[in-house]
Amino acid sequence: YFPAVGPPLWSAPLTDLAAGTNLIFVRAKDLSGKYSAEKKLTIVHPVFSPVVIVPEGFGTVSPNYTGQLLEIGKRYKVTARPGSGWVFSNWSGIAAIESTNLSFVMSSNLVLKAHFIPNPFLPLKGSYSGLFYSPEFFLHESSGFMKLQLASSGSFTGSARLAGKTNAFSGKFNLRGEATNILSKLSSSPVILEMHLD
Repeated sequence: YFPAVGPPLWSAPLTDLAAGTNLIFVRAKDLSGKYSAEKKLTIVHPVFSPVVIVPEGFGTVSPNYTGQLLEIGKRYKVTARPGSGWVFSNWSGIAAIESTNLSFVMSSNLVLKAHFIPNPFLPLKGSYSGLFYSPEFFLHESSGFMKLQLASSGSFTGSARLAGKTNAFSGKFNLRGEATNILSKLSSSPVILEMHLD
């Protein structure tokens, strides 16, 4: 607490307000030294700072807040959209986030980068088929045949056949060319199918 100036109207300078919501507690003291009940005031102190959003590679960010003054402490959302023949890799600036949709809390002089890379799946698009097996044991109950259709986005659909049973599956390879599927219909215990693109 620090004293206010008055009467008849009481006032006090508030010089150390933080950006965003501040709670101010006020009380009065009478001539006998007794304090009144405390009152709480809520004061919102908006502070603004410029943000820079840099697309690295071929792509765009929407909305484009670059050069705008955004309120510190407030949450904003942006979406990265890769250009033709490119894919989104990750965000950097606050954390390495791989989702195209980014929700961030504005901070002072924030710089965000949206990283785009040439699409690694374009030359690999097509149909694949082959055998799969456990790397430990070549057993009939853990070996089978699979087919896979790979799209230019890295998404795939496929099917695996094991001991007379078929299990359809789908998913998407990450940018390292890795994907994992759990096939539950092929045997009494789930079969984990790990795939790696060359």
